[in-house]
Amino acid sequence: IRRQEVEIDKLKCKNTNYLNETERGKAACITMLQKYKDANERAEKMTSSYSSLEKEYQAQDATIRELQGQLRLAHEKQESGSKSHDNIQRHFLERVKVFSQER
Repeated sequence: IRRQEVEIDKLKCKNTNYLNETERGKAACITMLQKYKDANERAEKMTSSYSSLEKEYQAQDATIRELQGQLRLAHEKQESGSKSHDNIQRHFLERVKVFSQER
């Protein structure tokens, strides 16, 4: 009987060790799950932040294209005005030359 009691105590001790190991494993799993959730939340925030930055970039890119178009139009108007000015000046100088020759 004593031998059986010793054997039962050994089995109880093993059982307690297994329970302790199971609890530690369970705690480790919970810790890993929480780390996974935290990492997932950070990834979602980064994705959201990236989406916001991408939208901002697209808006700025559209503004830049619009400003480039306005600048091109301004250059075209300037060139047109410059040609007009050159034509008026040429015409004026021709008139002065004719007037001078007539005198």
